[in-house]
Amino acid sequence: MVQTDSQTNIELGSQIESKCNQMTKRLLTLAFVIFNCGVPSLFAQTQSATDSAYDSYNKMLASPPQTPREVFYQLLDKEHKLHDKATTLKKQGDIMGAWEAFSEMVQLDPAPLDARVFCHYSFDAGKYRDVVWCGQRIMDAINADKVNAWMMDAPVQMEWGISLAVLGDYRKADSVLVDGIEKLHTANSDFGYEKEWLDYYREWHYTLNYINNDFSSTLILAEKDNTIATDGHQTANLYNLLARDISHLVGLAQGQGMNYPLLSHWSALHRLVREDMVVDYAFDKSESQRSKNEGIVTGIAWHAIDVYNGLPLKPLPPADVAREYQDAMNVIATKPYGSWYDAIQKLIDVTRRVPWWAEVHYNLASILKTDKVTISNYYCIEYTGANIDNKIVAQELIFYLALEPNGEKAGEAKKILRSLNQQIPGE
Repeated sequence: MVQTDSQTNIELGSQIESKCNQMTKRLLTLAFVIFNCGVPSLFAQTQSATDSAYDSYNKMLASPPQTPREVFYQLLDKEHKLHDKATTLKKQGDIMGAWEAFSEMVQLDPAPLDARVFCHYSFDAGKYRDVVWCGQRIMDAINADKVNAWMMDAPVQMEWGISLAVLGDYRKADSVLVDGIEKLHTANSDFGYEKEWLDYYREWHYTLNYINNDFSSTLILAEKDNTIATDGHQTANLYNLLARDISHLVGLAQGQGMNYPLLSHWSALHRLVREDMVVDYAFDKSESQRSKNEGIVTGIAWHAIDVYNGLPLKPLPPADVAREYQDAMNVIATKPYGSWYDAIQKLIDVTRRVPWWAEVHYNLASILKTDKVTISNYYCIEYTGANIDNKIVAQELIFYLALEPNGEKAGEAKKILRSLNQQIPGE
């Protein structure tokens, strides 16, 4: 049978259409592979891998497309299930499981309302970086007028501030808590104005003010607020409050293996307890009490030194402490003995604040072993001239050797210790 031009054109058109369909499918398969595997992976695809991608694409085409509404409700259903799971696990006491479920939910939709609840879950689970993220997320949303101010209530802001403190960001933490105190003073019912919250905020404000500044300014704050018992022992009462809160920071950081913040917390506690010995001696000057307190101080110093020695990247001393040290050493290097008293007190203060700084331990010991200087408040009592307790010199050198066992001055430190009939660490 002879084909007409019309039939020939129809068959030719059908063949062209078939080829075009095949080419279109191959191009779509190519795009599918690139989208899922990336261009570099495309050139490494075997024929079987390409066929697998082609099959996956065909299955995708066979499935009816979901409308945005359907996707939304599926997402919402998953969020509700995760929320219920987190709530159930929390009631069962599985704090970490609850946090993981709620964390998955927040990743689906990080809304400020979810961030508020997630803050509580994260704080209970010891996820302090997540608490900080939640606090900042909520505050940003409030500042942008996207949510009401009640989203940042007293519990959330307190958890945010304490989490910053656990992470070692003391100044930011204090700023957050001071903002909370100002809100509590306005008696804002959305934030919460119970006296218990105000006292709690103030106590942590005192602790952070001490870490950031000093004890005298903290005592002025506490006496102004009238929040410590006026029983004649205000100073001792404040020391106890600060020791409790700083010890709490030590425990929280230690529990999560946060060693860099932990070093800062141990250092703050060491400084406080060294200063607190003055208070203890005001009531009990006995030798037994002195030995007990010196043992506590030394134990805290060893904790800080152990943490420091275990850090892979050694931190530098705080800038203000480094300046204090340099000022003291400049005086000792350029002034006569009679001008050294204040400089030596500065060196002692540096060892209180940074018990893991080897150089200061050695230099202080070298100065104290002379018989021409007077010091006070190394612990509490005053030592003058030849009456300086060699035990203090030995302790400073032992700390130095623990930090720099192969340091430049290690040989000289051991020589001095032998002359004092002291045991050398490691020998």
